[in-house]
Amino acid sequence: MTTSELIGYYIERVQRGEITFDKVRPELVQRGITENDIRTIVRQVDEELQNRMLSGHNSSNRLIVGGIVVLTIGLIITVSAYAGLFSTIRAYIGFGYVPILAGISMIISGIRRRNGKDAKFGSRMQNKEKT
Repeated sequence: MTTSELIGYYIERVQRGEITFDKVRPELVQRGITENDIRTIVRQVDEELQNRMLSGHNSSNRLIVGGIVVLTIGLIITVSAYAGLFSTIRAYIGFGYVPILAGISMIISGIRRRNGKDAKFGSRMQNKEKT
């Protein structure tokens, strides 16, 4: 295998949970790879795993922040409607509940993503069907 193939191979194995990152170097030594190549492979695998992990956190953080913003807008609309600040919205007092529920849903999905759980609804049923 070439160096780039080994890098891809170990990235996939670590992500699938077949091995832990600290086992990559000993396996490469057992394969008889040179020390310079081992250093390169381990660095590249480490960088890629960190990039993948951080990109997942960024999307979950954006989802949480977006949920907070939508929730806040819903709260402002609801409080304003009850206070009578908008006479036209008074007839639609339930209008503010939609962004509140959407914001809560976004926050929960972001937290589930951050914790590594599948944020899609019905994922338990899909996982049970696979087993």
